[in-house]
Amino acid sequence: MVKSVSHAFAPFFYHSQSASFSGVLCTTKIATSIDLPDLQSQAASREEAIADLESKIKKRLITTEIVTLSLPIMPKSNPWLDIFGKYAADPDFDQMLFHIETDRKLYVDGIVGSKTRQALGLPDPMGS
Repeated sequence: MVKSVSHAFAPFFYHSQSASFSGVLCTTKIATSIDLPDLQSQAASREEAIADLESKIKKRLITTEIVTLSLPIMPKSNPWLDIFGKYAADPDFDQMLFHIETDRKLYVDGIVGSKTRQALGLPDPMGS
C-alpha cells in the first residue's frame, strides 16, 4: 500500500562563503540539503539560494520513489566466545601459559586470571 504525502520537511544547511577576486570581496549564499547532500544551491542572496534548493529538491522528488527495506538484524557475536575453550584439552596449553606469564612478568600460577587476560588482550568473562 502506497501512502500519499502532501508535505515533507527538508532540513538544509545554510551558510555564507566569502572570497576575494581581484581585490573585490564577493559573498555567496549556499544552501545544501542534509538528506540529499549532492543537492546544493549557490546564489547572491539567502532567499535565492533557498528557493533554488527548494526547486532542485522538488525536481528530485518528482522522479524519486522512497522505499523502505526490511533487513534482518544480524546478532552481534563475541569472536572470543567462538573459540572459548578451544585449547582446553591441548597438552601444550599449560606450558604455553607458563611461557606467556613468564615473558610478561605475571604471577606464574597456570591460571588465566585478570592480569593474564589483560596481557593477552582477552575480555573479562564477567563483563567488568
